[in-house]
Amino acid sequence: MRHRWGGTERDLSFCAHALADPDARVVLDATRDVRFAGNAQVKGSPHIRFYAGAPRIDTETGTTLGNLCIAVLARCETPADRQRASA
Repeated sequence: MRHRWGGTERDLSFCAHALADPDARVVLDATRDVRFAGNAQVKGSPHIRFYAGAPRIDTETGTTLGNLCIAVLARCETPADRQRASA
């Protein structure tokens, strides 16, 4: 994962999880996800909360070329979260 605050070691990278899984991955709140809650990028700067990533796969060879991802520094709400808040 490359971002404005510098590069990330692969063992800390959210993107390494996306590369290992052929399906898209969405993490609404990284502080509550057992895979990421202890991650240094969640516990400390840049304090990632939301992450979505999917591998880019060559359709002819099946080779993973990399991944497309987004990391946000704010928790994202689901429609169910909004519904509970308005009740």
